[in-house]
Amino acid sequence: MVGIIFTGGECPASPAPPRENFIVIAADSGLLAAEQSGLPIDWIIGDMDSVDTALLDKYPPEKIIRFKKDKDYSDTELALQKAAELGCTECRLIGGGGGRMDHLLAITRLTGWDKWFTKTETCYKIDAQKNKLLELECVINTTISVFPLDQGPWKIKSKGLFWPIDNLDWKRQYSLSNRTTGNTLRFEALQGIFLIIINNT
Repeated sequence: MVGIIFTGGECPASPAPPRENFIVIAADSGLLAAEQSGLPIDWIIGDMDSVDTALLDKYPPEKIIRFKKDKDYSDTELALQKAAELGCTECRLIGGGGGRMDHLLAITRLTGWDKWFTKTETCYKIDAQKNKLLELECVINTTISVFPLDQGPWKIKSKGLFWPIDNLDWKRQYSLSNRTTGNTLRFEALQGIFLIIINNT
């Protein structure tokens, strides 16, 4: 099952639902984007400090999970945990673009998400121990950036980039504003976890 998690921040205008079975979780103010998507909302989770209380009144109380504002986890992290509890094998984040830099950086460090869609970027996380392969169709000269995540060590194989990244020293390097050379792109994580950011503008 695929978990679709709407979080606060800028998001795509009309995210497409997956073909597989899915559940929708709105993390706090992500409820606004979730409603605009037209997808059925299964759960609403968070401290509700950024969402109009009147908006919550039309949902069954048993579908709303409230937390105190002073807590150890962000609303997005709580939504990811709920998706894992429900048996989701893939999680897609919708939103999180623009806004507060600290929240954006926090999302990159969170575990549990596989794809992340903001208003202007599509992000993928590939892991040598989990989903190691990423193959995409793209437009030539699309801007791509690649960053190492977690503690390493890191090793990756790629195809379709203007500047090769296979032999980078990921302890001190990353690939910023690289670009595609054709219409196909392929990554294989051999060691470690990588964040792939595609600029859609």
